Amino acid sequence: QNATKTKLSELQQHKKILKREVIDLRKKIDECGSENTTVAHEYEKIKTSYQAEKERNATLERYIDRLEKQVGVQQNMMEIMSQTGGASFVGKMVGPGVTQNDSMSVGSHQLRRMTSDLGSVGGGSQ
Repeated sequence: QNATKTKLSELQQHKKILKREVIDLRKKIDECGSENTTVAHEYEKIKTSYQAEKERNATLERYIDRLEKQVGVQQNMMEIMSQTGGASFVGKMVGPGVTQNDSMSVGSHQLRRMTSDLGSVGGGSQ
């Protein structure tokens, strides 16, 4: 009987040890679950930030494309104006038939004179 008592006490000790190990392992599982949730949350934040930057870059690309088109149109307009011989720069009129006295404040008779000059330089109707 003494041997069974010793065996029983040993088993109870092992049972206590196993219970502690189970409790520790459950704590570790909870900690891992918590860390997993935290990492998943951080991942979603980074993913959202990445998507926002990607959309921002796409918007900026479209904006740059529009600006490039606008610059192209403006270059074409400047080329056409230089071919017709009349252009306005910083309040001064330049081109054939324009005198030093012409300025930005153009009266109706001056405007008619300028448009007729441009029409004759451009070779008539365009």
